[in-house]
Parts: sequence; structure tokens; C-alpha cells
Amino acid sequence: MSKLVQKSEKTEYFLVIDAGTSGVKVGLGTPNGKILHIIKTEWSYFSPEELDPYGVEFDSDDFWSKIISTTKGVIKDSSVDVNLISCIAVTSQRHGCVFVDNLGKELYSAPNRDARGLEVDMDEYIDSEMLYDITGQNPPFLLIQTRYLWFKENDEETFNTIDKLLPINSWIIYKLTNK
Repeated sequence: MSKLVQKSEKTEYFLVIDAGTSGVKVGLGTPNGKILHIIKTEWSYFSPEELDPYGVEFDSDDFWSKIISTTKGVIKDSSVDVNLISCIAVTSQRHGCVFVDNLGKELYSAPNRDARGLEVDMDEYIDSEMLYDITGQNPPFLLIQTRYLWFKENDEETFNTIDKLLPINSWIIYKLTNK
């Protein structure tokens, strides 16, 4: 006589971190789409005096602290065993970015509202007419690349230490994994 052994199935959970324009939202849910808990924590930005009103930045240490505390709050409030979290998904505001050096130290952190790229003459780097013919768009000043070029033109010391250009969601993944 054979004995049927039933495998005990534990529910796996998914953690979602959304680094939005007004703050971080962290949610915990199940694979079938049931949301167990969500917490949102607001954050703010500042304009360096010499770049006001176009330059907008954020304190990456403050953002990271809020991401971690909000994540811990969601896990604590939902009483889920962290060992059962099988997936972490990260999303963020488009065009927000963090530049880091080769040791992972943040050099520049800015939301999608940072417009310092307006000062970059893109014609020095790319034929704008050709770009428009191909894409139907002019070179966007909010892209990470135009802000990188702004540092090349305006802050050579920082520019020379930049190792990675990361969208905010990639920066969060980098902070979580060190990769």
C-alpha cells in the first residue's frame, strides 16, 4: 500500500518598491494579485542655489533611509515571514537618476524634474536634424545623458569620477544587491 505524501505549500509573497515623484510606495502581495499592505512615505527635493530654478536634486541618503524604513514597515505590519518573499520588483519615475563613482558613492541624485540639461548644446554631440528625422523628436534635455553632459561641461571634477549612470529604480537594485 503506497502512502500519498502531500507537500506543504507555503504562500510566496512579492514586494514592490515604487520610487515615485512625491515619495516611495512599498507594497506586499501574493502571486494571485492580493495586496496585503501598502505604505507611502513622502520625500522632497532641493534646488542648489546656483542652479535655481532648473536644477533639482535629492538627498540620496534620505531617500534610501525612507525606502528601507517604509519596506520594514510594510513587512512588519503584514506579519509576513521575510523568508517567504520570493520577488522584489522596483519601479521609479522616468528620467530620475543617480550617478555613482566606482565605489558606489552617490555623486548626483535628481528627480525627473531636474532640467539642467537645458544648458547643454546637444548640437555639439549629435546632429539634431538627423535625430529628429530618425525619431521624430528633438534631443530631450531631461534624459540622463544630457545631465551627464552637463557635468562634462560644468563640473569636470564630478564628471571625471562618475562611474555609473543609473535610473532611480536601477540605483535601488544596485543598493539592494551591490551589483
